[in-house]
Amino acid sequence: MQSNPNSTPSCEEAALPQVWESPLPSSMPRSAPPSTSAHVTVQGREVHDVPYLGSGSAGYAPTLQEMIEEELHDHRLYQLLSRRVPAGAGPTLASMSADELRHARRLSAALFLITGVRYWPSVKAVPVTGAWPAALRNAFAEEQQGAAHYLSAAGEATDPALKALWEELAGDEAGHAQRLREILERF
Repeated sequence: MQSNPNSTPSCEEAALPQVWESPLPSSMPRSAPPSTSAHVTVQGREVHDVPYLGSGSAGYAPTLQEMIEEELHDHRLYQLLSRRVPAGAGPTLASMSADELRHARRLSAALFLITGVRYWPSVKAVPVTGAWPAALRNAFAEEQQGAAHYLSAAGEATDPALKALWEELAGDEAGHAQRLREILERF
């Protein structure tokens, strides 16, 4: 919604951005619609075919939401594990936790640019049962799967900005898998 910059915002306009708490309806397409229908309004005029993080990429919203949730889960997992592993591995896991939070924020910003709605789900409790080596082994497999998921999404993306973001995050996830392997090799 475009407002007049010279007018005083109403209470509704001054409120915090809307936040989704649940996934988009399952009827929402899983792939991006053709870019010929993409448009946004900039300074009162309609701009068509916005190729980068524009409304033509709205079909990616469910995928972005899922990715945000996965990154927040990993953030919390590494945060918890950083307190349970031997001292030498704690700082590495704390750093990885910060990386995952940064990934979630970048994905959330992309989703906001596409849809105009902020999505930041509440972080659910992450159960960590059993010995920490088993938890790191599972995390290693999840990081590899995450890298593959980002590469797959990038390969299918029609939005060049999303493609670049997903390729970068795939590299980060592969790097996390390597760091987990190095932790397990030391202990």
